[in-house]
Amino acid sequence: MYTLEGLLAAHQQLVIPDTAKNEELDEQIFMIIDLETMVLAYAEAVFQGIDPKFSLDTDNLERMAKNVNRISDLDEGDRLIQNQLLAILDSLRSFRDLLRNHS
Repeated sequence: MYTLEGLLAAHQQLVIPDTAKNEELDEQIFMIIDLETMVLAYAEAVFQGIDPKFSLDTDNLERMAKNVNRISDLDEGDRLIQNQLLAILDSLRSFRDLLRNHS
């Protein structure tokens, strides 16, 4: 079983891409960063013993992963970005699962 502290440390090692050449992939970056910000803020609050004052809404996490996964015809650089985004989404799934069990 993962700990919240361990997930935070592992997530900090992930590379967050700034932009992609593929327009559709580029749009996904910003949506994932928004979701990541919310999940990490919630996780930090729980880790510090603070009531986050908002509910964790990760309903669109699976849809985002499918959207990123279905983007094709990418050059090598965008394929790397696609893999980085999928790794971030996997990490956010781990947070979601742990925080669901923590509630």
